[in-house]
Amino acid sequence: MRQLFLFTFLLYFGVCSAQTIDLRRDTTPSPFQKADAGAMTFGDIDNDGDDDLIITGKGTPLRDPVETTLYRNDGAGNFSVVMGAPFEAAYGGAVGFADIDNDMDLDLLITGSNGGGWRTAKLYQNDGMGSFSLLSGTPFTANWGGDFGFGDIDGDGDMDIVMTGIDQQDNALAKLYENQNIGSGTFVEITGSGLEAVGNSAVEFIDIDKDNDLDIILAGENNQGNRVTHLYTNDGNGNFTLVANTPFDAVDGGDIAIADTDKDGDMDILISGSTGVNGSISKLFLNDGSGTFNLLAGTPFYGAQAGETDFADFDNDGDMDVLITGFGAAIISNVYENLGGNDFVLADSLAGAYASSTAIGDLDGDQDLDIVIGGTSFTAPIRGTKVYYNETPIQTNVEAGISSLVQLYPNPSKGFFQLKSAEPLTADVHIFNTQGQCVYSIKKVNISNLPIELQQPAGLYILVISSKNLGSTHRLILK
Repeated sequence: MRQLFLFTFLLYFGVCSAQTIDLRRDTTPSPFQKADAGAMTFGDIDNDGDDDLIITGKGTPLRDPVETTLYRNDGAGNFSVVMGAPFEAAYGGAVGFADIDNDMDLDLLITGSNGGGWRTAKLYQNDGMGSFSLLSGTPFTANWGGDFGFGDIDGDGDMDIVMTGIDQQDNALAKLYENQNIGSGTFVEITGSGLEAVGNSAVEFIDIDKDNDLDIILAGENNQGNRVTHLYTNDGNGNFTLVANTPFDAVDGGDIAIADTDKDGDMDILISGSTGVNGSISKLFLNDGSGTFNLLAGTPFYGAQAGETDFADFDNDGDMDVLITGFGAAIISNVYENLGGNDFVLADSLAGAYASSTAIGDLDGDQDLDIVIGGTSFTAPIRGTKVYYNETPIQTNVEAGISSLVQLYPNPSKGFFQLKSAEPLTADVHIFNTQGQCVYSIKKVNISNLPIELQQPAGLYILVISSKNLGSTHRLILK
């Protein structure tokens, strides 16, 4: 039996696909500005149903200027520069769209440095057709090296702002700004918020406990030179309290992403960044529904700093995949596929970039998510903004219908497993390591009683069973 099995394994090895996410780099000259140490995001500025793009950043240090450019999408993925836009040139900060005056269009906030030693934090109102004007008299502290988020912290129906960064005097900050008069976009600073000031930072709103108000997580370097990652709960009125004894690593120079990765109805947290002497991390923390988080062990994510971390469903299968850019042990732009149940594998390694920013959206109107990545890369053009089109086949009618039919035992094992199905079932069986490499493959086999011998190093593996429109995934542990 063992000799026959090994022959079958060798026969089918090599036809196994290591991924279903298919990203193709656009090799035509990019229409977008260089974006080293910049920021970017998609938003529909003119309400025509497609994703437009804002980019900040710079090119070659000491040579190329700092720029901020708005690009309009024609709906087919052809972008043109919006001439005469009033935005201040910036890098080293953040950009974000939100409807701050409840007029059903996207306004724009930009922070960063203008390259001349001065910092900025400016809000621009949209007239509904994609023309912007500077909103004067805002109370925002000019800063760079930080982040911000939009959210309704007090339940009054408008967008408030949390902001972190480093001010003109090189002091870290963390500030809350309340949007006061619905429809006007008038902001006032909330004093005594209790948030710890952080620079080189990331911040996000998140409802950790499903009480329908927005809590806050932030990470960065405080004014004492220490790295911190703090979680604060909201009482529903915009008053925040520090949560003690959270499991999060203290980081700076990283990013925070929020999503329900396991489809259990609560928000989970992915944190990347520098921990100092221990290097860089990228860790996923799962929420138990009450706001208590636990580290998910065994994920394949490379630790990274000076980049971005994003959740997105790249293969349209209903769960959140992951994009991580930056540097740690290597310079990366890695896409990790979620096979279901938070079983992630490395699906694609794009051109690595640090001091990087990303934008994820449907560039060409084909109903899937494409990627734009800016920053410094060792792949030419070194500081050019790179575009990746998503050519992943659309997933339909994918169900976990096999899971209830199949038993896998023993698990953990030293390498010998048995697959058993409750009824006759012909399926394809693939096994991946956590780097996305296929280490076992057999197709159209009866799994009613299938022995599997896996001659691989000890660790976590993902077994994928697929038959017609049904599929399931299972964790294998080799001792």
